[in-house]
Parts: sequence; C-alpha cells; structure tokens
Amino acid sequence: MTNCVTPMRKDHAAAVAELHRVGIDTGFLSSLGPMFLRQLYKAVPSCPAGFGYVWEESDGHVLGFIACAESTGAIYKQSLLRRGVLMAFPLLRFLVRPSIIKRMYHTWRYPSQVGDDLPVSEVLSIVVSSDACGKGVGKALMKAAFEEFRRRGIA
Repeated sequence: MTNCVTPMRKDHAAAVAELHRVGIDTGFLSSLGPMFLRQLYKAVPSCPAGFGYVWEESDGHVLGFIACAESTGAIYKQSLLRRGVLMAFPLLRFLVRPSIIKRMYHTWRYPSQVGDDLPVSEVLSIVVSSDACGKGVGKALMKAAFEEFRRRGIA
C-alpha cells in the first residue's frame, strides 16, 4: 500500500462521514445521522482552527481519516458560521427529543468546561476502514496530524 495521506477537502466529506458512521457507530455524532456528519466534515477543512487528513487510494477511495482542532471551541464556532444552517437542517428531527438536545448542549459547552491542565487542541476523530487496519494507515494519519500541530506551533 502506497502512502497516500492528503489534506482533507470538502469533496472527501461523504466518504469521511461514512467512515465515521461505521467506525464510531456508538458515538454521539454518529447518532445525529449521515447528513449532519457530511456537513461537519465539509466544515472542518474550511475552518482556520481545524484540519484533517485522509488516506486516499489512487482511485480516490478513502480508507481512513483524522480530523483535528487547533482549538475545539473555535472550530465549533467556525463550523457553525460556515455551515450552521446546513448542519442544523438534519438536526430538526431531534427537536422533539430532550435527551438529544441535552447531549447537543453538553457537546457545545464541552470546550469551555475543559480544565486548564488540558490543551485546547485535540484530535477530534480518527477512523481507519476495516479493509486497511494493520497496514499503517492510522500511524501515517497521526504522524501527519502531529506534524501539522507542530507547524502551527502547538506542542
């Protein structure tokens, strides 16, 4: 397998959303559905506080991704400014479910509740397709992310 790590782009969003949905199937974001995930992963590469990488085969098939935030709070705000309406549309069905609204609120508030002992930057998600597990894809994605954090001056 050839190293095919490339920066995440908006046109990767559908493949990345599907990898997220399958690979993190018990997570809160996955419960919000594929339309929301697509909008989220269209927002990540367009936000100054966010970045990501994909492992892309020569035919364009995405086998893994990593999404990162220089500042989790900033990427939440920037995502809403850039794609808020499009992100909100798939969430309308949850307005009648108080438990989901409560989880959305806690997720939104999370960056402001992180203690001073933790960095504001983080790896938001990383998923490798089951077809590519054990082939160095995750390691290559983490290496690219750490290099970008360093390039941005983040330890």
